[in-house]
Amino acid sequence: MDKKKRNIRKSSTKKILRLLPLFAVATGLFIGLVVLLLWVGKIDKTVPASGIFEAYPQAEIKATVKDTVVDSILVEVGEEVEKGEVLIRLKDQAQVYERRAQLKERLKLAEIDLKRMKRLSDKGYVATRDRQEAELKVKILAREVSAFQRKINALTIVAPFAGTVVGIPVEVGDAVYMGQRLMFLARSEERALRMWIKEEDSGEVKIGQKVRIYSRVFCHRRHGIASGNIVAIKGYPKIRDGENYVEAVARIMESPFPVKVGSRAEAKIIIRRCSILKLLVGLE
Repeated sequence: MDKKKRNIRKSSTKKILRLLPLFAVATGLFIGLVVLLLWVGKIDKTVPASGIFEAYPQAEIKATVKDTVVDSILVEVGEEVEKGEVLIRLKDQAQVYERRAQLKERLKLAEIDLKRMKRLSDKGYVATRDRQEAELKVKILAREVSAFQRKINALTIVAPFAGTVVGIPVEVGDAVYMGQRLMFLARSEERALRMWIKEEDSGEVKIGQKVRIYSRVFCHRRHGIASGNIVAIKGYPKIRDGENYVEAVARIMESPFPVKVGSRAEAKIIIRRCSILKLLVGLE
């Protein structure tokens, strides 16, 4: 009986040994196929970011006058305004209105004097030179009146188009300098995501790259995700929560739901398509 069992064991061992090369070949083929699929297969390499939705595009309304302060703000964030509507008034600290009134009075007198000069010149009672001097005086005063009118216009900030107020970075009493941003307006229902990317992840981020956006307003697993394209990148980092972040803006191209200005979202910026194997072994 023992002899029979030993024969059976020897026979089984021989069969296993004969099959080992086949197992080795099959295993090698399987591993090779997996490696090939991982090498040929492509996956998106992404960079994470977080951000907040805002209106897009935004128009910056800037001061075109200096050495003044904000006198009154007549609108609030979120308010819809019409083209030409007054938004902000700046104080007339340089007595621009008074000086314009004085110049207009001088211009009126100069125009009367020029008319008299023309009549006398036509009759030969005054020299041509005197008439030309009177004409030049009128032109100079008219230019000065126009210059002061532009200064007056600059003290009243009006909406350049119909839209929605999305930001007011100044308060009543703030000093105003030339070129200072006074208000942000949005002219459409389009949205963008202002994103913050860790500085160490920002090296390959470029304008035009696609972005997958996961809004916190709705469940992306049930309703899907929004998508957009990067339209702006700031070239210098800022410190947020003790870390350096680079700021970028992605214009929303598609969204399963209208996104609310001010709501937050997570994003994945698609850097490029790359081999799965290279990504796994750290070559990408």
